[in-house]
Amino acid sequence: MKKLFCFLFSAGISVAYLHAQTTAGSIMLGGGLSYSSEKNPDTDTNQSSLTFAPSAGYFLFDQFALGLNLSIGADKSEAGGADTRTSRFGIGPFARYYMFTNNEDFA
Repeated sequence: MKKLFCFLFSAGISVAYLHAQTTAGSIMLGGGLSYSSEKNPDTDTNQSSLTFAPSAGYFLFDQFALGLNLSIGADKSEAGGADTRTSRFGIGPFARYYMFTNNEDFA
C-alpha cells in the first residue's frame, strides 16, 4: 500500500509540471485503470472487476484533436459454489476542442 501511495503521489506531482501541447501535429496519450471488489458475507457472494482504458489522439489543427478510446475489462463473480467470468471490449472515437481562457495555462 505504501508503494502505491508513493507512486500516485509522485505521479500527481509530475502532472503539475506537465504543459499540454495543443498545436497541430501533436499526439495526445491518456487512459485509465480501475479495479473494484465487493464481498457480501450475508449472501456469500464476491464480485471483482478490472478495467484498462487507454486513449490516443492526434491534433489535426491547433486546439482540435481526433482519436480513439479503447476499453478492455474482466469481471469475476462468485456466488455460492458457482464462478462466473466475463470479458469486455470496447472501442470508440472522440473529438476534442480546447478553448483557452485569459490564463494561457488553462483550457
